[in-house]
Amino acid sequence: MKRYKWFYVILLCYLISNGCINFKIDLPDDPGWGIEFFIISNYLDNDKNYEKVLKTEKVKSTDEFIYSIIKILNIEKKVNVSWVWYDPDNKIAKKSSATEVNSNSNFLEYFVIWDSISRSQFNEKKGKWSVSVFVNGEFFAYKKFVIH
Repeated sequence: MKRYKWFYVILLCYLISNGCINFKIDLPDDPGWGIEFFIISNYLDNDKNYEKVLKTEKVKSTDEFIYSIIKILNIEKKVNVSWVWYDPDNKIAKKSSATEVNSNSNFLEYFVIWDSISRSQFNEKKGKWSVSVFVNGEFFAYKKFVIH
């Protein structure tokens, strides 16, 4: 047995360092930002009852405002959110200025933010519209909708 003592010591060191015992801590991947909902609505509930808003997605050319509402998850730093609205001819109908969110760079489980387009901006123009959301100047989300 003395003869194989060094062999067992080397084998044990090899197993500890390469497999059986791992001292490395694997951190989970950054969950990144997510979207819980992104809706187009003619209604914005002042009580923040978004379940009610989710059911009113049909927009009409006679509506006073059309809202683009998005709920973004897992924010860890300051972000600037902006929208670009496109008419049925794919021309820009409105480009909003950036809105700063989470200026203290705290972790936010989520935040809800919206932008709107007024009847004077969509000129009661029916058809297939779209809106893009940008975060920190980079494309984040896109939604198509129809004005009836």
